[in-house]
Amino acid sequence: MIITHYPGSSHMRNITLTVAAFLLFALLSCGGNRELIRGSQFDEFTLEIEQNDIFIQPADGAVSLSKSPFSIIIKFDRPGGVFINASFNDSSLTPARNGVPEQEINGFKGAIIAEGLFNQDEALTISDNSPSYWYYSKDDDHRFSSVRTDAQGVITCKRRVTGFNIYDKSESLIDINDVAGRKLYLTVIKIEWNYDFTSKIERKRDTLVIDFERRDPPERITLHGIPGLEG
Repeated sequence: MIITHYPGSSHMRNITLTVAAFLLFALLSCGGNRELIRGSQFDEFTLEIEQNDIFIQPADGAVSLSKSPFSIIIKFDRPGGVFINASFNDSSLTPARNGVPEQEINGFKGAIIAEGLFNQDEALTISDNSPSYWYYSKDDDHRFSSVRTDAQGVITCKRRVTGFNIYDKSESLIDINDVAGRKLYLTVIKIEWNYDFTSKIERKRDTLVIDFERRDPPERITLHGIPGLEG
């Protein structure tokens, strides 16, 4: 049995997944049809960041964001899911980049954090020990803010972030304005089970560092009350 922890605003609930839910998880993991979408430029999934409707191009595995809402975008070539660990320290990201097996990475040792459908609270769960499971099964069953499928069959799943749920500290909430100068470490892994569910197979992993700038963009300043004269 798989034990999952559900974060909530007032308390934490532990539940045991039913056999039906386990079979759903297996279906999402195995993915059924292994054939990639024709013309697809990625394998399994891609990880992207968007802020103010602008795609932020990573440089050396990192992006810089202002302290305002942003979106984590996962693209699939078929319905499926990924495990994602988000932390304010690199205790999972660094081993992941060094090729440490998934089961030995700190952020994937704890119970799976099962979050609600459709990302209604727009909070990214932060943990040093546990991953969340983000999936898309169909349009009325997923853990993203919005989902769009293009003509080539690529499924773009967007998850908006306006704050952070600190899972390891009684689920305290942090506003995005309070993370200026901090770094967020994302480790994303896609895992499948073998045919008899006795072992796991890692399909792909990706990592990203998000650096929140300390200062807001400079304001427009008018000198001496003369429009258009800036300092």
